[in-house]
Amino acid sequence: MDDSEWLEIARLGRVRGLRGELFAKGEQTPEWYAALPEVQIRLAGGDWFGAAADGQVPGRKIAEARLYSGRLAFRFEGIASATEAEPLVSGRVYVRREVRPAAPEGEIWLSELVGCVVEDARTGRSLGHVTGWQEYGGPFITLEVTADSGGEPALVPFVKAICIEVDPGGRKIRIDPPEGLLDLNAGPGGDPAAERE
Repeated sequence: MDDSEWLEIARLGRVRGLRGELFAKGEQTPEWYAALPEVQIRLAGGDWFGAAADGQVPGRKIAEARLYSGRLAFRFEGIASATEAEPLVSGRVYVRREVRPAAPEGEIWLSELVGCVVEDARTGRSLGHVTGWQEYGGPFITLEVTADSGGEPALVPFVKAICIEVDPGGRKIRIDPPEGLLDLNAGPGGDPAAERE
């Protein structure tokens, strides 16, 4: 299965109730998700849910998408109990690129940034690649930037003052980080700042 064909559209949280619902985080309305013909689910461990021995992964429809106490919740076809839904906790939901609508004018889908090279605007050197993002509620988002050498990702605020050039089509993001930002939040084994030396 070619991962480049798919875009992440939601992240699954904990199980809700006894019918196999899961809380989710996503950028679209419940009606948009429910109208999708099929999706794929990648489990927290990295495997595709329902994958056969030959690598084929059957599509699965979101049977129900709704808001519960202001939070998005999904129920998938074939998942009818909390026990069946449990393996999907912390998984990610994907859809084929051609199905996903264009982003609103002046905006981009965060999933389009995953895999982009992150470059230091001052030196022109690669600091690594975007491997994910974190949302803290409201508009504040940070990108997870993992050095090519591996290790824990550094967290880069996704704001214009720092991410000065964002080019999803060219698979590149140029950043101008404040002094010490990358050193501050790089975990053990992950030292993006060393890439700038």
